Amino acid sequence: MDNFDLKKYLAEGRIFEEQQEDILSFLKNNKAELIQVLAKEFDYDEDDIEDQSKYEIGPGADSNGNEDPEIAGLGEGGLDFSFNPDKVKDEYGDASNFTIRVGGKTIYGIAYNF
Repeated sequence: MDNFDLKKYLAEGRIFEEQQEDILSFLKNNKAELIQVLAKEFDYDEDDIEDQSKYEIGPGADSNGNEDPEIAGLGEGGLDFSFNPDKVKDEYGDASNFTIRVGGKTIYGIAYNF
């Protein structure tokens, strides 16, 4: 591979990498819209919206409590999200699944404590 091909390969790799977005970054960048969509989904009132807005979006965990980079959680809000529906399945029957659209993307969620 000559120097030109290497530069082209690296440039294409960077472009592809920049186009990839993990769920955590995506939701952090779209938090305001996420909160509004959740407000409609769960019929939040003004207090609920204010409470949910205070929570940080952080790494989420699977049903066994193991942190998973494909899952993002909304603070102590009892909500986890993923682009992959299999990552947020209700395995124990004590939560509920939902699907929302945020930033033009389909987000799969699981709600605990609702």
